[in-house]
Amino acid sequence: MHCGSNQLTSLDVSANTALKELRCGWNQLKSFDMSNNTVLSLFDCRNNELDATALNALFETLHNNTKNKAIDIRGNPGTGDCDRNIATAKGWTVLNN
Repeated sequence: MHCGSNQLTSLDVSANTALKELRCGWNQLKSFDMSNNTVLSLFDCRNNELDATALNALFETLHNNTKNKAIDIRGNPGTGDCDRNIATAKGWTVLNN
């Protein structure tokens, strides 16, 4: 699913349980709950409005079911202060530079 650059302020993909890839960068999103997205392998949420608390909460909802998973958090206000270890402990590669 590609929905970047649309000035979205909310996005609910909880019913999309077969979602493997989500690219929603360059919006105005402030939070995510990915707990129902158990096959997701690529999540590009860069350049939104996610602070460190929101990123940490997002990382908590990521699954640890598959290998070779990546999340791109670049350009969010909390990128420098979030705890990427939450995601990497679940096997996610965190792109933040």
